[in-house]
Amino acid sequence: MRVRVLVGCVLLSAASAQKPTFTWQKQTSTFEYRAISASGHPLEDFKLHQFWMMGAGRATVWRLTMPVVVGESVVAPGAYPVLMNRTDEKAAAIHVKGSGKAVGAAQDVEIAGPIGEAKKAVPKLVIGVSPDGESKTSNQAVQIEVLLGANDWRSPATVVGNQPTKAGAWTVTTWTLPANVFAARDTRAVPVAMLSNGKDEPWNLVLGKDQVSLVPAPRVVDLAAALPVIDEASIVAGKIEALPAPDAPREVLECKAASVDKDGLSVDIVCGSEAVRMRVALPKPKK
Repeated sequence: MRVRVLVGCVLLSAASAQKPTFTWQKQTSTFEYRAISASGHPLEDFKLHQFWMMGAGRATVWRLTMPVVVGESVVAPGAYPVLMNRTDEKAAAIHVKGSGKAVGAAQDVEIAGPIGEAKKAVPKLVIGVSPDGESKTSNQAVQIEVLLGANDWRSPATVVGNQPTKAGAWTVTTWTLPANVFAARDTRAVPVAMLSNGKDEPWNLVLGKDQVSLVPAPRVVDLAAALPVIDEASIVAGKIEALPAPDAPREVLECKAASVDKDGLSVDIVCGSEAVRMRVALPKPKK
């Protein structure tokens, strides 16, 4: 994969670092990047299938404390380097590096959208998330946007709500995933909850068709290399059990119980017409 880096802008000061944050139900989406000037860098100048780091001199990182739904795929909470790939004359996609491995999938999530003309040209690169209308549910439709000069790239997505539950020294935060996304786990596993203790890095509880795992949330430790880090040796596999179906279908995922005992973590959820119990050993504390 060839990645274009705009070396002419690496002398930006630390003050030019951007961290626009979108907050939903106390959880956040933050793009961390160094803005480049729009002068001389229109999106249309990038060659087809050329990956661009977007920021100046180092990777752009997307830090999430909540999942983001793109179609029927989900970007799990964690930190990811993101690249833009110009896929057509008037289209591009954001490649979320490591988002596949975060849920045990072979392919990363790609967020596709058209390259349009901005209503008003911007003097420097702008990357962010903005609400798409007013939400009347636990989930919020959003637009992921990249603006550069007169170019305007956007793509729809959804940030999901949450239901935190205390379980001993741990907090289990379940995500209100839409029922169609939950059902699609037969082909691609989804993060249904996050486990945290306020001290260590959080863990994603990832549910597939017939397996569940606790997976350390991806981290980015080297902005120059732009590589996500997932401690695969620390992944904890668990067991799932089908429970009696709910009395009525649920449009979004609901947590019915979450507890910790000597055998580990137990979480009961319902979504659509399904009910599932997940049991998994607790992760070992870091020394």
